[in-house]
Amino acid sequence: MEEEEEDVGRALLNRFHNSPAPEHKQLLAVVSAVMEVLKEQGLPLIPTAYFAATMAPLEQQCNAGAVDGADTTAFLTFLATLLPKLPASVLRSTSGKALVVLDKVLGDAKLPAATAKPALSCIECILCAADRSSWPALAGSFQLLLKFCVDMRPKVRRRAYLCAAQVLSSFHGSAALDKASDLVASSFEECASPFLAKGKSNEDAAAGALKLLHMIGAMRLLLPAMSPKTIARVLPSVTLLITLKQSLVTRNVLNVLLSLGRRSRTGVSSAALVGVIRAVLSLVTADNRDVDEVMTAVHVIEQGLSNLYAIDPKLCAGQLPAPFDAITDLFASEQEEVVFGAAECLRGLADRFIDGAMLRQLETDPVAIESICSSVERSLSYEYSGAWDKALLVVSALFQKMGEASFRFMKGIVKVLAELQKLRDEDLPYFTFDTLLQLHNSFGAAVVAMGPERFLELLPLDMDATQLDKARIWLIPILKQHLVGARLKYFATTIGPLAENLAVKAHERSLQLSGAPAKNAEACAQALWALLPSFCNYPVDTKDSFQVIAKLLGESMRKYPDLRGVISSSIQTLIKQNKSICDANDGMDVDLDAKEKACYSKDIASANLSAISAFSDKFLPLLFNIFCESPPEKRGELQAAIGAFASISSKATVQKFFRTVMEKLLEATKDTNAKERRCMFMDLALSLVGGLDHKGLSALFAVAKPALQDPDSGVQKKGYKVLAGILKEHTDFLSSKEQEIFEVIVEATSACQSSAKQYRVACLQLLILHLVQQGDENTNDYIAFLLKESVLALKENNKKTRDGAYELLIGIGNGLLQVSDEKLVQFFRKLVGCSAVTGSAGEPHVISAALSAISRMVYEFPAELKGEIHRYLPSAFYLLRNYKSREVIKSVLGLLKVIVAMMSKEELMPRLSEMVEAMMVWSEDPKNRFKAKVVRGILEKLLKKCGFEAVSAVMPKEHAKHLVNIRKVLDSKKRSIIDGEDDKRSHFTRATTTRRSKWKHTDIFSDSDEDNDGDDESEGATAFTRSKATTASRSKKLPKQKRRLPEDERGRDEPLDLLDVSKTRAALSTLGKPKKSQAESDEDMDFDPDGRLIVEERQPQQQQQQGRASKRPRDEEEEGEEEEFGRSKKGAKKRGKVAAENQKKRSTGWSYKGDEYVNKKGAGGDVKRDGKLEPYAYWPLDAKLLNRRGEKKAAARKGMESVFKVTKKLEGLSVNKALGGIQKKRKKQHNKAHKSGANSKSARSKR
Repeated sequence: MEEEEEDVGRALLNRFHNSPAPEHKQLLAVVSAVMEVLKEQGLPLIPTAYFAATMAPLEQQCNAGAVDGADTTAFLTFLATLLPKLPASVLRSTSGKALVVLDKVLGDAKLPAATAKPALSCIECILCAADRSSWPALAGSFQLLLKFCVDMRPKVRRRAYLCAAQVLSSFHGSAALDKASDLVASSFEECASPFLAKGKSNEDAAAGALKLLHMIGAMRLLLPAMSPKTIARVLPSVTLLITLKQSLVTRNVLNVLLSLGRRSRTGVSSAALVGVIRAVLSLVTADNRDVDEVMTAVHVIEQGLSNLYAIDPKLCAGQLPAPFDAITDLFASEQEEVVFGAAECLRGLADRFIDGAMLRQLETDPVAIESICSSVERSLSYEYSGAWDKALLVVSALFQKMGEASFRFMKGIVKVLAELQKLRDEDLPYFTFDTLLQLHNSFGAAVVAMGPERFLELLPLDMDATQLDKARIWLIPILKQHLVGARLKYFATTIGPLAENLAVKAHERSLQLSGAPAKNAEACAQALWALLPSFCNYPVDTKDSFQVIAKLLGESMRKYPDLRGVISSSIQTLIKQNKSICDANDGMDVDLDAKEKACYSKDIASANLSAISAFSDKFLPLLFNIFCESPPEKRGELQAAIGAFASISSKATVQKFFRTVMEKLLEATKDTNAKERRCMFMDLALSLVGGLDHKGLSALFAVAKPALQDPDSGVQKKGYKVLAGILKEHTDFLSSKEQEIFEVIVEATSACQSSAKQYRVACLQLLILHLVQQGDENTNDYIAFLLKESVLALKENNKKTRDGAYELLIGIGNGLLQVSDEKLVQFFRKLVGCSAVTGSAGEPHVISAALSAISRMVYEFPAELKGEIHRYLPSAFYLLRNYKSREVIKSVLGLLKVIVAMMSKEELMPRLSEMVEAMMVWSEDPKNRFKAKVVRGILEKLLKKCGFEAVSAVMPKEHAKHLVNIRKVLDSKKRSIIDGEDDKRSHFTRATTTRRSKWKHTDIFSDSDEDNDGDDESEGATAFTRSKATTASRSKKLPKQKRRLPEDERGRDEPLDLLDVSKTRAALSTLGKPKKSQAESDEDMDFDPDGRLIVEERQPQQQQQQGRASKRPRDEEEEGEEEEFGRSKKGAKKRGKVAAENQKKRSTGWSYKGDEYVNKKGAGGDVKRDGKLEPYAYWPLDAKLLNRRGEKKAAARKGMESVFKVTKKLEGLSVNKALGGIQKKRKKQHNKAHKSGANSKSARSKR
C-alpha cells in the first residue's frame, strides 16, 4: 500500500493519460521510460529511485551540450514533482551535484519558458533543503533565481519571485539569510542606480526602466523576507524612487512598502519608518487624480504609524499631525472613494493612537494635539463643504477619544459646529439630511466627552426671556438624547432656575396679552424641564445632591401641573436604575456604558437609594394628594412614582400610608355612587404592593375579591390589576393562598366582562406558571381549566386581549424553560391535550384556538419542541383531511406555515408525503379558494427548502402541473432579482415600505399568503414575515451633486472672493437646488407573478351589481371568523369608501371610456350604434379642430349681423313708432302660435 502511495510515476500516468496536450504526452513518455528502466533493473518504484533514474539522463544531456527542449522540459517537470517527496537527507546529500546540473540548464540563453519554470522550482526545493553552512555552493544558484526575477517573460518572472521568496523564508535563523539578503540588495541597487544617480542621460535611464519595474515587483515578496539589517539598508533607496514622479514606479513602490508594513512589525528601525511616512505623505494630495495611488499611500501611512506606535509610542505621537493635515486635504478631492477612504483613515488614526497615555504625554507639549485638532477643524471649512458628512464622522471620533481633554483642545471645533447649524437654516444645497444627522451626532459626542456643564459654557443656550428668537433651542433635543452621567446639582442650580424664570416671564406676558411671546417663553420652559429625565440618567452625585434637587422637584409639582409627568418619570428612572444595580446577582452583568460603569457600583447605588428614601415621608403625601387631584388619564406616571418610592421605603412608612388608603377605599366601597373614587384608591393601594407585608397583602386581597364580580367594568379591571400585582410581587403569598385564589378566579369567570379579560389573562399567566412549576399532579385539573380559558382568549375580538393571551403562553414557556426543558415539554403536552385536538368531537372554536396556541409555541421554541412537533403532525393532517370547518382548516394551515418555516429539510422530509397529500385536498375546492392560496404559499416554501425533485416525488399526479407552475414562478422571481428588476422602484415606492413585527397571527392565519416571498433559509421570524415590498425595495444610486461655485453667473469681471465668508455663503446659498424627481404615477400597471399585464374589464351586469349587497351563504361560525381577521362587512364598506375617495383624488379630469359601445346583451366585444361613429373610429387630425376660437368668433359675427339688420329697419323712426312696431310684431307672433295650437287640438278631437 505504501509503494502504491509513493509511486509518483503511476500517479502522473493516471492523471494525464487522457490529456491531448503535447507536453503532457511527452511527460508520460519520459515517465514510462524511467519506469521501464527501473523495472529492468529490479528497483522499487519509489521517489529515491525515480530521482536517480531521472538525474542520470539529464546530466548526460547537459554534459554533451545537447539539451533537447521537449525532453529536458519533461525530465525537469518530473523532477519538480519528485523533489518535494524525497527524504531531506537524500536531497541534502545530492544537492551540490543536482545544483550543478540545474545551473547548466538555466544557463542556456535560448531556454524556453516551459523549461525554465520547472527548473526554477527544482532549484527552490534543493536550496530550501541544502546545508546552509556551505553558502558558497548555494550562492550561484540563488543568484540565478534573482537573475530570472527580471526576466522578460511574465510567467517565468512570477515563478522566480515565488521561488526566491520561499528560499529567503527558509533561511531565517541561519547566517545564510544575511548573505542572501545582501545579494537581493545588490541586485536591487544595480537596477535602481541608473535612476537614482545624478548625471545619467535619459537614454541610460530608459534602458533599465523595464528591468527596474520587474525588480520592484520582486521586492514586494523579497523585502519582507530579508534580514532587518538589509531592510534598513535598502529601504531608503526604495523610498527614494517615489521622487521620480513616475506613476508605474510609484504604484509598485507603494505596494512594496505596504507589503513590508503588513508582514514586518519588528526589525525596522523607527527612523526608517519615519522616513517612509514622510516620503509617502508627498503623494497624499487632493490634486492627485490616481485614486489607487492615493488610497495605497494612505494605507501605507496608516500601517507605518501602527508599526511606529509598537516601537516608540512617544515618537508616533509627534508624527501624527503631519498625516492628519495631509489626509484632511483629501476631503477636497472629486473622487468619492478618496473622500470616504480619508475619513475612514482619520477615524482609524484617532481611535488607534489617541488614548489616555498619549494625552497625558502631550499635556507637557500640546503642540501635536493642537495641530491635530486644527486639521480636523479645517475640514469643516467651506473648501471641504462637499465632504462635511464624512468630516463630521472624524469630529465625532475625535471627541470620543479626547474625552474631557476636548474642552481644552476642541473649543474651536464646537464653535464651528455652531456656525454649521446656522448654515442649515439657509437651505444650502449640499447640506443634506445625512450631514445634519452627523452634525447633531457630533454635538452629542461633544456633550458626552465634555459633560453638559462645560459644553454649555462653550455654547450656552442663551434663553434670555427678552430675546428668545436668538436662543439655541435646537440644542435641547441633542442634550436630551446624549446626556449621561451628569450632575443633579447643575440642574437644580442652573437649568431649573432658568426654567422658573421663563415660566414667570410667560405668566407676566400672558397678563399683558402678549400671546406669541408668552407661548414661546412657556415652550422654552417646558423644553428645559424635558431635560430632567436625561439628568437623572445615572447621575454622578445622587447621594450628595438629591437633597438639593428634591426641594425644586416638590415645589414644581405643586405649582405646575404640566410638569408632574416629567418629574414623576425622572424619579422613577432614578430609583429603578439604582435598584437594578443593587438587585443584580454577582453573575449577572448590568447593561452599562463605560462611563456609567466607572461611576456606579453596588455600594454607590445602595448609598444613592438611601439618600432618596430619606425623602419618602415628604414625597409620598405630596404624590398622594396630586394623584387624587389629577384626572384619570394623568395618573399613570404618578402611580409609577409612588410605586418606586414604596419599593425603597421602610415597611413602617409604607404601612402608615397604606392604612390611610385602605380606610378611604373602604368608605368608597360602601358608597355605591363612588365608583370612580373606589377605582382611584385601588390604584393607590396597588402602587404600594411592593412594600406591603403579609397582613397588608391579605387586607388588599380581601378588597380585590368582591371587585372581580362587580358589575361595573372599571371596578372589575382594577380588581384584576390589583390581584395580578399581588401575584407578581409576592410569590410567597400565592403559595400560601393557592386554593383560595383559584376558587376566586373560578367564581369570577362568568361575571368577567370583555374589557377586563386582558387583566384576567395576566392573573391566569401567573397562576398557571406557579402551578406548572410546582409539578404537583393534584393540580392538573386546575391547570387544564385555566389553560383552556387562556387558549380561548386567543379568539377574543379585543386585540389587546389576544396579544395578552399570546404573551401569556410565551411568558409561561420562558419561565418553565428556566427550570428545565422537560417542564416546557410537559406544558406543551397539556396544551395539546386540554382542548381534545386529536379527537373528532371537539368544538371547532376550541380546536382553532388550541391550534393558534400550538403555532405560537412552536414558533417561539422550535428546538425544544422538535420531538413533540413530529409527534403531533399526524393529528394536524387528520384535521386537514376530515374537518370541514373553515376556522379549523385555516388554523391548521397556519400551523403548517410555522412548521415549514422553522424546520430544516432533514426534519421535513420524513413527513413530506403526508403533508402534501393532506394539503392538496383543499387545492381544488372552489368554495374555499382562500385555502388554495395558502397551500400554494406553503408549497413554495417546501420547494425552496426540500427541492423540486423531493416535492414532485410525493405530489399526486393530478396536481403535477400546478407544482411545475409554482416552480416557474419562483425561477422567474429569482431571475428578476438577478437582473436587477427590483432596483427599478423609486424612492417614492420605497418610502412607503415598512417592516413587519416578528409575530403576527393575522399573517400566519390569514386568507392569503403574503409572506411567500420571504427567505425560508433565514432563522426565526424573518422566514415568513418579510413582505414583498421589503424584499423588492432596493435603493437607487443617486448622482452626486456637483460642487462648484457659480462664477459664470456673477460675471467674469468680478471674480468671487473666497476669503470673504459672507460672500462665499451668499454664493453657495444661490446654487440651484437639485430638481425633484417626478413622483411615480398613482395608477401603476398591475402584473401577475408570471409577468403578464392584468387588464380588468367590467361587464355592464357587474357594474350594476356593484352597489348591491352580495354575500354568499355562510354559517355563523364563518362570519365570526371573518370578523376576527378584519374582513367584516363594516370593514369592507370602509375600505371601499376609502378606495373610492382615493380614486376620486387620483382622477385628473374626464376620460372617455366608450361605454355606449358595450354589448348590452351580455356578449363580448363592442357593437355599432345608430347615429354614432364606428367603434374604434378616430377623429381626423385636423389642425383647425385644435383651436375653437375661430368657430366661436364666426358664431358671434352671425349673431351681430341680425342685430345690424334690425337697427337698419329702425333708422329715421321715432321712439314711439319704433316701440309700437315691435309690439305689433310680437302680438302677431302670439296670435299665430295660438291659432296653430287650436288647429292641432281640433284634429285630435276628430280622430
